[in-house]
Amino acid sequence: MTSSFGMQLNRPLNPSNTPPGIVGGAGTLPKILGYPGGLVSPGNGPGNTAILKVKGELNLSSGDVRIEANGVTPGEEYDRIRASGAVVLGNSSLYFTVGFPATTNDSFIVLQKDSPGPIQGFFLNTSEGSIFGTSPNTFRITYQGGDGNDVVLRRVVIPGSTISGITATTAEKMEILGQGQPFVTYILEAAPHLDFPIPWTPIATNSANDLGIYQFVDAYADQGTQLYPKRFYRVLSP
Repeated sequence: MTSSFGMQLNRPLNPSNTPPGIVGGAGTLPKILGYPGGLVSPGNGPGNTAILKVKGELNLSSGDVRIEANGVTPGEEYDRIRASGAVVLGNSSLYFTVGFPATTNDSFIVLQKDSPGPIQGFFLNTSEGSIFGTSPNTFRITYQGGDGNDVVLRRVVIPGSTISGITATTAEKMEILGQGQPFVTYILEAAPHLDFPIPWTPIATNSANDLGIYQFVDAYADQGTQLYPKRFYRVLSP
């Protein structure tokens, strides 16, 4: 293994990570092979970002990747992984921490692939073009960014969702269906009336599927007894 001054292996994290299969720092590795529970975390801890280089294959299957952003300059202000060989994501989990007020359209190349050919696979629950993160730090992810085969996160404002149907599926349950953004988590709220001030109350959360469709089921009766004289719904984006 070759490395520069900043390479650290199995270093402690705050909070700690178990099992302790950790690669961090700003060095250069010949390759990284995936192992369940392993963690790739460029930089030297909170507030110390870096570019971690991999000369050969980068296989992150079943592991975790932690990227920190405190600005828009790679290495100096946000972490990046740069790989020269094949890249396999294999449903690894991406954790992106933002420590500054990112603005709309701020972009971050979190994984740069220098070799030709596409990246294989996706991060867990984040297919091409889906929304990543929660408000106010929501990002659209692409695996075809940069020069065509880099993972890029771009700060976006999530458009509102649309309730497409409210249907009684049984004598006691109501189904609420709607169209939003893929894998975004939505909040269902209910109110007994629409007189101001409307007492909206969160009653459930659920994530949209890969097509952006979300579903909620609400019980409005119990053993034939109506629980609410009236019931109004709305769905909030994160």
